Order: sequence, then structure tokens, then C-alpha cells
Amino acid sequence: MITKIELRLTGLFGPPTVYQARMTAGAVTVTLANETVEAEPAVGQTLTGSDARQWLARLAALHLPDWADRYTPEPGQVVPAGTQWTLTLNQDDGAQHVMTGDSVYPQNWSALVDLLRQAALAPNGHLQPPVRWQFDFVRFADLHLPQFQGAGDTLSRSTIYQETILIDAAQQTLYVATRYPDPQPSHTETYQNASLVTALIPAVADVLAPLGNLSTMRLDTTVDPDAAFGIILTYPENEQIVVQTDADDPAMLTFWHQLKQLVTTAITAAQRESADAWRQLGPAVAEYYVAVTFNHGGKPYTYKTDIPDLDIDDQVVVPVGANGHTLTGTVVDVWDDVPPDLAIPESAIKTVVRRAD
Repeated sequence: MITKIELRLTGLFGPPTVYQARMTAGAVTVTLANETVEAEPAVGQTLTGSDARQWLARLAALHLPDWADRYTPEPGQVVPAGTQWTLTLNQDDGAQHVMTGDSVYPQNWSALVDLLRQAALAPNGHLQPPVRWQFDFVRFADLHLPQFQGAGDTLSRSTIYQETILIDAAQQTLYVATRYPDPQPSHTETYQNASLVTALIPAVADVLAPLGNLSTMRLDTTVDPDAAFGIILTYPENEQIVVQTDADDPAMLTFWHQLKQLVTTAITAAQRESADAWRQLGPAVAEYYVAVTFNHGGKPYTYKTDIPDLDIDDQVVVPVGANGHTLTGTVVDVWDDVPPDLAIPESAIKTVVRRAD
């Protein structure tokens, strides 16, 4: 069994690059270093669990012990001067196998370099992406016991507002929830859309990357701060990274704004796609439902219609109030059935008058 790998690459330009991988029971540690005149710290990660098993399986498929000892150009073969390399394998029985090459490489060469590099630079120490991504913004308040003189005693801290964005890759579902303490109503929107989730995950990973490698870090929210950000990344085998930071953290604040913008954009795109597909196929029934607002970001109101081609952002004339007065509004959502969480009886839903001129 291979217990250590060292790959040294020396090119015409730049310092030598050295990859090292050490394999132990249940773990693989891979580092990447550039041997500059002024020593630079190596970067690396330790893979465990399913990540380590996946890495070792990919390594075994390369059949490194079967590689030749020396790779050089064939007689008469012209190759550009490039990289000299040395690959050293250490076995658990003490044996060592050294292979070298000069601008000529084994068949699985690129796969080996990719495998070492991916492990050394693995985000948060994982080759596999999270299966669930949860992001929270929470605001707290102190409950005080009033006194006749002086400040009151703090009885407890409680959550007064929580906003959650949850992406479940396995279920292909996005959840967006806003929670208030009772008796105020809380709200959860669920989007089960494979295209939306598939597009959203790599975009979220990109905006998360500037935060660097994440490791579990928790706040004592019983004392401080007044508001906090939270990240819970759940990997295969239910391994989690839990990060809690003060909401004043500039990097997290930037990330949260970018995340919310991404989610809003993705939801809007998915709604447009669904509306376009539905319109092209034609409604299953003559009547369907739309949500209409009367100002940007305003409260949506539900109407029914038999106009077959209404789409998001279309302008429509709808009745308001009890006297038949009409207003022009904007369609912000489309359903082919009674919308979920309808706040009024279905029989009370009014009908779109017409498309606005």
C-alpha cells in the first residue's frame, strides 16, 4: 500500500512545485508548495471520511506502481522543452519507487496532477460539495425586568427576527424563510426546481469562496452580539461545518448581500422559465391565477384570469375595493392552480379585467 507520494515539477520558468500526499488510516493529507528563494508556507488539506475514500479510489485507478521508471522522448521524437518531473512512491513495507520524466508523461499524468491539486486546495477540506447549504441572519433582543429605580435586570435574550436561506441539493429544493416571535406570522417559500438549484449552487460557492476555508466557530449568542450571521454546510455522511459570526463582520455582510441578490435573481429566472414553458404548452384549464402588485416590492394580490398568455412583468387592469374601481398593476407570479397560502376564500378572488394598454 502506498503511504506517501511526492511529485516534484521543475519547469523552465518559476520555482519548483512540490506536491506531497500522506495516507493514514481514514485520512489523506495533501500539501502544495513552491520552493522559492524565500520559503513560502505550503497550502494543504486533510481529507477524511467519504472524501478520503473517494480520493484513494481515484488514486488506485491511476495504477501508479505500474508506471515506467523513466519517460523520455523516443528517438527522433521532437517535444517542446517543458517540465522535468520526479514522482516518488513510498510503500508501507518500506519499499520506494522513483519515476522521472523530461517533457514526456505517462497516460494518466493529468489525472494525477489534478487529483493532488484538488485535494491540496479542496474548499473547507472537502472534495465533495455540500449536500445542504444553510445561511441565517438572526437578530436578538434582551428581555428586561423593569425596576422603579435604575436599569432593569436582563432576564433572557430571545430571537426577534430570523431569515434563513436553505439549499438542499439532494431534494433539489430552495427554502427561503422569515421568522418572527409569536404571535407575528412567519413565512416560508419553497421552490422545488432542479434547474434553479443546479444553477444556484455553483454561484453560491463562488461568492462563498472569498471567505476562505471555513471551520466550525460558534458564538455565545446568550450574551453577544445583537445580530449574527450563520452558515451550516452539511456534507455527505452528515458532517457539518457551523460558522457563526457577528453581523458587523464586513466579509460576512458582503457575502450575505451577494447571496440574497443571487437567490432573488435565481428565483426570478426560474419563475420566468416556468411561466414561458406553461404559456407555450397552454393552460391545463381555462382559468388560472396571477399575483399582482401596484408598486415595486409592494404586497402582491391574487387574481384569477382566463387570458391565456399573461406572464411575469405584464401590466394588467384589475378591480380593487368594493365599488368596482380599477387599477393597473404588474404580474409578479403565475399559478395554474389555486396558489398556496391563500389568505382569502377562493370564492372571493377577483378577476383580471384585461391586459393594460
